[in-house]
Parts: sequence; structure tokens; C-alpha cells
Amino acid sequence: MVTTKQLQRNSTAPFITSWFFFLTLIFISANIKAEAPAFNIFLDLDNNETSVLEPVNENIVIRERAVLVETQAIKKSFGVLYLNLFNDVDITAIRDRVEEIDSESFAWIGHVDGIENSEITLVIDGDGLGLSGAIKFAEFYFHIRPLESGHHVIREIDFSAFETDENIAPLATEPSDNPTIDENQAFPSDMLVVEESLAYLVESSDLVPFEQEVLNLVNEERTIRNLGTLTEDSKLTSAARSHSQDMAQQGYFSHTGLDGRSPFQRITATGYQYNSAGENIAFGYQSPQAVMNGWINSSGHKANILGSNFCDIGIGYAANGHYWTQSFGRKQGLSQCPASTPNAPDTPVTPNPPNDPEPNTPGELRSGQTQSFTLGRNETKAYTIQVPENATNLKASISGSGDADLYVKRARVAWPGDAGPHNDSEFKALWVTGSDETVTFTNPGSGSWHVFLHGYSQAQGNIIITYE
Repeated sequence: MVTTKQLQRNSTAPFITSWFFFLTLIFISANIKAEAPAFNIFLDLDNNETSVLEPVNENIVIRERAVLVETQAIKKSFGVLYLNLFNDVDITAIRDRVEEIDSESFAWIGHVDGIENSEITLVIDGDGLGLSGAIKFAEFYFHIRPLESGHHVIREIDFSAFETDENIAPLATEPSDNPTIDENQAFPSDMLVVEESLAYLVESSDLVPFEQEVLNLVNEERTIRNLGTLTEDSKLTSAARSHSQDMAQQGYFSHTGLDGRSPFQRITATGYQYNSAGENIAFGYQSPQAVMNGWINSSGHKANILGSNFCDIGIGYAANGHYWTQSFGRKQGLSQCPASTPNAPDTPVTPNPPNDPEPNTPGELRSGQTQSFTLGRNETKAYTIQVPENATNLKASISGSGDADLYVKRARVAWPGDAGPHNDSEFKALWVTGSDETVTFTNPGSGSWHVFLHGYSQAQGNIIITYE
């Protein structure tokens, strides 16, 4: 159900029809409404806080509202939600299903009460208490997005700007409740199974519907933010599909494959020569809109999607377990993206990029010394260790709780955005989930080595560096 004064802007007929639904459904909905929270989910900011809004394309964004979000007012168990998007737009949302991503995060999927062919997708990040959402009905389109300030923004989007774009494909069909992999259907090209690496090299770049919809949503997000659109690249798509299929087949979730390859090694193996590259992964989300909302909820994944240093993208989806991969790149030798709004060159983005501008002043570590660490989300710590000339093995390990990323490099880690070179002899970073990681260098060079920790989420534990 929608109650509004201004939604008749584009058409009178839908407005009259919606009021007809309102009159006929008011008694039917009365019992359901008792399940909904009795307070507003979105609260206005003080006037002096509205400066948190980010630059947008004013030809596409009709209006926007900076808000505080009462995320505790959105529960998995709620069958009805009241979304007070604007002063003149209140929506009654009816739940269709809930997708549980982990113990705290979930996707709340539903529709607008009384309006056919409407879609509501809300993703709650329980760890960061963030919310990202998309609401579509009739000719109306609304986004809910987290801001870097910790606040949120509600935007009304001119949906016609995307409907008329020849690059925007129709919405993908919904998945079945029990999806199965049909390789010939999911990937219409021939697939070569490489036994020694457990990777799948896809020869065709034809995107299947879910992959195409993710591409559409990425470029929609970038267009709203006045960024150039990304072009699908067959080699990046091969890298992305290979990784999604491998995670699904082997039952793991990590940027590092079971064969030990990093995202950048997978991209290079396809023949894509880059000067910037990045990767986003996700699993459990059952639709393109849900996974995009999940990525947008994370500052690191969002940075890749909106990265001004990328020109190309590849997307891979595996239905068995709903594994998703986005591979990003800018080819070597390019100073701006061809056939697109120029994207200024920038520092390469890592799979888990942070927001912090600089690491802390390095602290000195000694071989065999155990150093404790505590990291907030996107907090960093940096250390150095002096390695003698006769050292044969350099080993760095972290252990603990939460999710921390370990980087060990011969040169100082350039932060944010240090993506390499991953040449094994001078730089290693695993990007695995959790805070238990170990990297080893055989016959390391003497002198200063740099050890860097990034809290992908809140994390604490110990770090120990040894050499022989």
C-alpha cells in the first residue's frame, strides 16, 4: 500500500487505482498491520548534518533525503514493514521471503501492499547495522543506501532513464527454491575443466540473465554517482565464472582459491593484462538485486563497484549455493576508459579495500615475539621486522577472532589500494575469511620487511613473525 500526495506526478490513472486498492484493502490489512513496528524506520537528520549527502547525477536522482535508520525496526520475523521514504511517500511492505546470509545479516524480500509487479529488496548488515535497499513499483523507483558518514540516504530515481537504455536488460527470472547446476544452461559455451587447478575456463563471454542483471545494476549505481559505465570483458568474465564455479564445486568461500591462486593471478591467467584490478565475492544471495545491496552495504565492496580506476568488469554466478564473483580491471596502457565517461586513473583497489587514508606509524617486531592486536572495522596497523642476510625462511602468522587481513611485503604497503605485485618473493596477501592466516617466504631478502593488518570487520588476536 502506498499513501502519497505526489506520486500522481507522472500518471493520474495509477494514482486513482492505488486509492481504489487502499479503500478495498484497508480492512483486509488491519490484522496484518499489528505485526509491524509502531515507529518510523527512517528519522530525519538535523539541518546541520545534511551535508553528508554525496554528489549524484541530478538528471537521474529526482530527490534525496539523508536519514538515520532504525535498523532494529527491521526483523526477519516481521511480515509487514512501514517504510516512510519521504514526507509524502509511505509504503506498506509485505514480506515474501527472507534470505539468511549469516547469523546477523539477511535479505528481506517483499512487495508493496496492493500493487502488482512491485519489488522490495532490503539487505540488513547485522555486523555494521547497515541497510541497503531497492523499491520498485509502477513507474517509481527508490534506493536506500549507506553513506560513508554512517548515515543513510533515500533517493527517488528516474526509472525511465534506465528503461530506455539499450544496455539495460530485462530483469532476471527468480531462482527456484532448490537451484541446481545445469552447466549447459547456465553457461551456453563449452567449458574446459583444468584438473590440476580445479578451475573452469569459459570460452564465451555471453552473460546469463543473472550476470547481465548484476552488470545492469553496477552501471546503474555508477551512473547515479556520475561515473562512467563499465564494459563487460570476456577474460574478466572467465576469471569471475571460474572462481564462482570453483567455490560452488569445492564448497569454500574465499578470495584465494584452493589451488592457492589470488584474484590477480586468476585474472592474469586469462590473458587480461591490467594496471588496476579488484574482486568482489558473495554467497547466499538468491537474486542480483539482493547481492548488489549486500555489496553496497560494505564499504570495501562498494569501493570496487564505484572505483574510478576501473573500465572493465566480468561477472560469474553459480546457482548451487548462490556464489557470485565480480572481477574488475583497467588494461595496461590506458589512461582513460574507451567509449565511456573518462575515469581518472587511481590507485589499484584490493579485494577488501579500507577507508583509512594512511596506516599507523610502523612498530618494530622481533623474531619470535608475539604481538597482540585489536582492530575495528577498516582499522589498520603496520609493523616492520629487520631480516638478516642469512635468513632462509620468513614466516608471519595471525590468529584470533573476527576478520583481519594480513599483508607482508618487502616494500612499505601503499595504503589504501596496494594490489601487488603478487610475485610471491616480495609480497603476499591471502584475503581469506577470518583471522587465521600464515604466509611464508623462502630465502627472503635482507633488510626491512613490512607487515600490515587490516580489519575487514572487528578483529582481535596475535601476530608472530619468525625467521630462520
